[in-house]
Amino acid sequence: MKQYAYFVVALVIFTVPAWAQERTLEFQNGLNGYEGTDDSFVMSGNPDRNTNFENNPDGNQFQIEWDGSDSGGRNIALFKFNGLFGDGPNQVPPGAQIVKAELQTVVTNSGSSSQSSTLSNLLIEWDEETVTFNNLFNGGLGTFEDPLVGQHVSELSVQLFHDPAGVGDIWSGDITELIQELSDGLPNNGFAIVPAEDASNGFGHLSSETPISEPVTRLTVEATSGTYVFENGVNGYEGVKDVWIGNNGNRYFTNYGASQSIQLERNSEDDVELGLLRFDNIIGAADGQIPDGGTVLSALLTLWVQDGGDAVVYVDEILPHNSEVLGVEIDTYFDEDSVTFETFVEDGVYPQYGVEVGEEPVAEFTPEAFSVVDIDVTASVQKWTLGEAPNYGWLFEATSGAPVNLSAVEGGESFGPPKLIVT
Repeated sequence: MKQYAYFVVALVIFTVPAWAQERTLEFQNGLNGYEGTDDSFVMSGNPDRNTNFENNPDGNQFQIEWDGSDSGGRNIALFKFNGLFGDGPNQVPPGAQIVKAELQTVVTNSGSSSQSSTLSNLLIEWDEETVTFNNLFNGGLGTFEDPLVGQHVSELSVQLFHDPAGVGDIWSGDITELIQELSDGLPNNGFAIVPAEDASNGFGHLSSETPISEPVTRLTVEATSGTYVFENGVNGYEGVKDVWIGNNGNRYFTNYGASQSIQLERNSEDDVELGLLRFDNIIGAADGQIPDGGTVLSALLTLWVQDGGDAVVYVDEILPHNSEVLGVEIDTYFDEDSVTFETFVEDGVYPQYGVEVGEEPVAEFTPEAFSVVDIDVTASVQKWTLGEAPNYGWLFEATSGAPVNLSAVEGGESFGPPKLIVT
């Protein structure tokens, strides 16, 4: 006996550390511009038939079903949410911690609460327009034989009972482990719902192509985003170091670590102001730190501009450099409370690429007064995370033009302090 239901899939986070951000995402064709759902079913009793909605056999053509006994065989349902993982605004970040994933259906025909199905992640690709039992399983799977672990499906599986099974009931099951397996790196080929052979009262749902406004084939995701926010005073973080240095007159010997702004200007090589910025303790094994060796999908440095104009600002990655000039220690790992132009720039010469900073700027921007600027520093943070270079921070240098003032940590609440967001 065939049973019909439509699907709502929910992936739900309940408790996450204070440093991790939560994301709530919904994947349903036609919702928020999403159109990535694939769903179909294959019939071992009719192994060469594609049952996509245009070809669906007797009954509702917008029907996806799984049934332990139908047409002399077994029907296996297939689901896939394309574009589920990624670094986009409506994607689950790869490697995110999945605390709970719940699969739900609205039952449209009575079933049997004692019967069950097994859900597993698929290891093989499929196309809902062409998939059949034979081409999915290479023609080598018997009528009531389960998909082969390690060949067709992953070793991990969950068993879900068809309970409750009454018409209009909400049926749900915990698939946390399956979604976590995908987040951990298993290719997203969707999953198969394989009913037990004795599950003759099959289940089903309306396909994603159903032309109704009610929820069909929906995945709702709440998960730790894998996003780390570094900003002084937020979640106990106090690692931002910022300062500016200058070489005109007494500025050459003066420390400006307590300044409320980061001043940038270049009138000549004898009249230069540079900004230095570093986020300490962002990589490690503690809560709130980016894991060593982690893959950095994006790193965005956010700065608040107090004064700006037509000057282009280059963002350079500071490289390790130690020396002594006329008894003065030069060190590019700066102490914001003591660094000066004299102790940072060797011989008092404007920094040359390949000495104190990288050969090419990691970014550039033209700041406008009273604005926020977002700077892509992914390449820098990825190198630091992989151990390819130490984190010495960034140097900001302005081209000739109007002076630039960026809000420093000490700038108070009227302008936001520097912030680094890493996914």
